Order: sequence, then C-alpha cells, then structure tokens
Amino acid sequence: MKQASINKFAVSPYLVFFLLYASMVEVGILDFQKAMVQNAGYNAWMSIPITGISMHIIVWMIYKICSSNGDTDVNEINQRYFGRWIGRALNAAIVCYFAFGAFITFRLYLAIIQYFLFPEMSLLPISLMLAILLYYIVSGGFRSIAGICFWGVLCSFVAVFPLNLLGLNYLHTRNLFPLWNHSVTELLLSAKSMVLQYLGIETLLVYYPFIQTPAKSQKWAHSSVLFVTSYYLITLLITFMYYSEGQLRRVVWPTLHRVALLKLPLFQRLEYLVISVLLIKIIASIALGLWAACRGAKQSLRMKQPVSLILILAVFMIVIVFVKEESFIKLMSDFYESAGFYFIYAYVPLLFVLTRFRKTGKSS
Repeated sequence: MKQASINKFAVSPYLVFFLLYASMVEVGILDFQKAMVQNAGYNAWMSIPITGISMHIIVWMIYKICSSNGDTDVNEINQRYFGRWIGRALNAAIVCYFAFGAFITFRLYLAIIQYFLFPEMSLLPISLMLAILLYYIVSGGFRSIAGICFWGVLCSFVAVFPLNLLGLNYLHTRNLFPLWNHSVTELLLSAKSMVLQYLGIETLLVYYPFIQTPAKSQKWAHSSVLFVTSYYLITLLITFMYYSEGQLRRVVWPTLHRVALLKLPLFQRLEYLVISVLLIKIIASIALGLWAACRGAKQSLRMKQPVSLILILAVFMIVIVFVKEESFIKLMSDFYESAGFYFIYAYVPLLFVLTRFRKTGKSS
C-alpha cells in the first residue's frame, strides 16, 4: 500500500496513547500479582519500575527504527534488511506471533467469563458471538480499531479505576515490610515475569505508518507506558496490602476477587460489572493483534485481509472446541510469554542495531 493511500486511514498522534494502553493492559491485570509473587515475594513491586523503564527504551528504539526507514513498518524493514526470502519468512513468523497473542487474550477472557459468570455454559456460543464482533471491527479498518481502543480505555477509566479506591480502610501497609529481603536476581526474575503484561507494545511496529506525523506521537507513546506502569504498580501495592502473601497464593484472579468482596447499594456483584466493562477493552486489544496479523499477511503473503481474518478466526474456533485442558492453555500462554520476551528484548534491539549501522554506512 502506498503512503498516499495509507494517509487516508491514518489516526491522530494522541490516539497512540489509547492504542498502546489497550494493547498493554489486558486480562493479565486481573491476576498478574500471583506471577509477581513467585520470585520476589512482596518485594516484587520493585520490579515493575524496572520493566517500565525497559519498555520506555523499547518504544524509543521502535520510533528510531521506523523513522530511520522512511516511516515504514516492520514488514518492509525485514525485507529491506534480510532480503526477500528471509524477510518474508520473518514476516510470516510475526503474523503467527500476533495471531497467537490475540488468541491467548481471547481464550483467557473466555476462561474468566466461564469461571465467574457461566460455569456450566459451553464456550462455543459466546466464542462465535465475539468472533463475529471481532470480524466486524477488524474489517472496518485501522481507524475503527483506534476508535474501539479509545472507547474501551475510556470505559475502563470511568468504571474500573474508581474501584481501586474502594476498600482502602482494609489495607495493611505492614504487609510490604521488610522492604528488602530478596536478591537482585530474584527482583530481575520478577521483572521478567512482568514483561507478559506489556506484550502488545510491539504492534507499534506495524501501525506506525498509520499515525499522522508519527514524530509527534512519541510523547503520547511514552506517556502511555508511564501511565500503564503506574497503574500496574498501584494495583500491585493495593493487592499486597489487602492480602497476606499466603492468601494471595491461594486466590484465583486476585483483582476480581478483591472487587467481589466489595458491596455497593446498587451493585451486589461488582465483579460482573468489571468483567462486562472490560469486554470493550479486551475486544479492542484482540482486534489490534488480529489487524497486525492480517496486515502482515497482506504484505508478505499477498493474502487479502478479509480472507486472512476469516482463516485466523476459524482457527480460533477450532482450537477452542478441541482444546479444553487448562494445562495445555497454560503451556500456550507460557510459550507466548517466552516468544514475546525474545521479540521485545532481542529482535527489536537487533533491528535497532542494524538501523544504526545502515545509517552510519550511508553517512560515510
């Protein structure tokens, strides 16, 4: 697609804040605390700023990579740096990566619905309804996805954020002490487990050309990373002060469980409200991942986006019907976490180094 035609679908720079937020805050916000505790106990909150700072560096690298290559995306950069065949192979792998990430989010959200709302209900009917909704959003183009990200984030701001302020009288600050009883290695391992929550930030490599004046959007991208890091840190601290470490290890979906214990005059089951409101933002995150996969399939595999979208959603349905073991779903989630870790901390820096060498070579 030529740059002139891309400009018709470009979005305002400030929307990058909502696009990144929607991709970084997913279902993991409901249970990331359990993974954090495994390595560093209640000192794990110190790991979140470490991960957040590294994400700022990754965002800076992405902007340097794309801007130095004429405001293009990762699919064209791969073919430019690695040649036609290796570049296409890398692009095909990236297509699978984004599609796989979208599926993991899709399946984990279905698990929450089944656990809290409809324990006896088959997943197939609601999966089909969500798949139809996803097809409608993604087929509408990138501007539609940016719009749903905006409204999804806005709804979570209005309906979910205030819930963190409820129950402050039940917090115990002494749970956070002693402040330093774990090693630096344990804190780094905890920071590594936190990377899973930020996966989705790499979609910026795909939709970068769809941003009007991308250079102006960089401040919004860093603002989003800072806000998300602060949100994760506050949520983790509140959870740590609400539960003892022993209690937290036994609780399923700690954020929802804490909300479920709260009672309001008009809402006796607040977790139902949270799950329902999060649907908009979760759908936005999945749609963004699907669009990135379909965009890559169009550029590298010469496959029309509606066709690739239907194929991916069909695979979603097949896997959901035939794969129901929680252990296998956990295995897929762990694999996605490992792939995402190397994508962010190995592949992106590699592109950055190649970009700097290429730029130095041209200048000399």
